[in-house]
Amino acid sequence: MMKKLNRLVLGATILVTLTGCGSGKKNQTVESTQSSATVNITLKEDHKEIDSKEVSVKDEAVLYDVLKDNYDIEDTKGFITSIDGHKQDEKENKYWMYTINGKQAEKGVQETNVSDGDNIEFDLSKLD
Repeated sequence: MMKKLNRLVLGATILVTLTGCGSGKKNQTVESTQSSATVNITLKEDHKEIDSKEVSVKDEAVLYDVLKDNYDIEDTKGFITSIDGHKQDEKENKYWMYTINGKQAEKGVQETNVSDGDNIEFDLSKLD
C-alpha cells in the first residue's frame, strides 16, 4: 500500500512539473508572435508643437493605454482632460482633440487602436 502511495505522489509531482514547464513555453510563444509597432505622437497647444516622441507599442494597442504609458494624463469618463499638465479649459472652450494620420478621430481614445507608422497628433485648442 505504501508503494502505491509513493508512486501516486511521484506521478503527481512529475505531472505538475511538466505542466509548469509546458505553460511557460506556451506563454513565451504567444509573446514572441505579437508584433510591435512604432507610432509618432505629437502634442500641440493652440496649434503649436509642445512635445513630440516616437514610441514602441504592441501593434493594435489601444491609444488610451499608449498615452497612459508615455504621458501623465487625466481623463473624465474616457475623455482626455490633461496631458503632462496641459489642461483643457471649458470656460475658454479649449479641449483636447486628436487626429490619426491627418484625419480627425471618429472614436474616443479608449476605442481607438494604433498601427505601425501611425502619426497621432493631439491639439489642445479652442473649438470654433
